[in-house]
Amino acid sequence: MKFEIIAGDFSKKTDYVEKGSKLRWATIPPNWRQPYEELSLVGNIERLEVVTEENKKKILGAAGWGMTGLVVGGLIAAPVAIVAGLAGILKGGNRKEVTVACHLKDGKKFMAVADVRIYQQLMALAF
Repeated sequence: MKFEIIAGDFSKKTDYVEKGSKLRWATIPPNWRQPYEELSLVGNIERLEVVTEENKKKILGAAGWGMTGLVVGGLIAAPVAIVAGLAGILKGGNRKEVTVACHLKDGKKFMAVADVRIYQQLMALAF
């Protein structure tokens, strides 16, 4: 299972927790009473977009993504493949990954690289 935040309003160390469909990140400094902050994605996803070669300029052109040239040139500009009926990124071997931009109802957003299974879960939450 892969989920990696690459831009947006959340730390790059944020994880996706399947049970409960939450984003979870460590508080700084760590607090033994509440070592993590969490945000439930249930009913909180406004819009989900797969980042493809064709739409990346439109998506990345939006203010506030904080993307660096290295990420844009390396990860997002990777060759695009059709993955399980989805436009996504295929990176080496049989590992199928999708770069997805997620806009939340509270105005926050994140861009992440996720495996197809997590992407499907996110799509179900956005439906």
